[in-house]
Amino acid sequence: MFCIFLDQFSKSLVVEPFRNYFFAFSIQLPVWVMYVIYLVAMAAIVKYLVKNFFKLNFSERLAWVLIFIGATSNIVERLVLGYVRDFIYISFSRWTGVYNLADGYIIAGVIILLFPISYKLKPKS
Repeated sequence: MFCIFLDQFSKSLVVEPFRNYFFAFSIQLPVWVMYVIYLVAMAAIVKYLVKNFFKLNFSERLAWVLIFIGATSNIVERLVLGYVRDFIYISFSRWTGVYNLADGYIIAGVIILLFPISYKLKPKS
């Protein structure tokens, strides 16, 4: 809940945010298609977490919680405002875009799923 508050608070401080009316990666879709995708994706995440949360290790739990929090914050904002406020401009060669903290949560979650955090520093002997 704190992460959602932090995302929304950071967006409220920005004077001129970029108003993102499009789907992820600026893909232009009809609004109803976006909401169907959101509904299906969020339902799948919730179903997976309810079924598997206590079977997951720490890094997997963290990753899925970050993805869920980021998605929830952006979806609620899109429902309330009709768009998502982006304000963090990032440019790496071909990878250019404008993002927000919720996007960062989602990206961090995906990275953690791809490269799990090892919280055991000592190798097994």
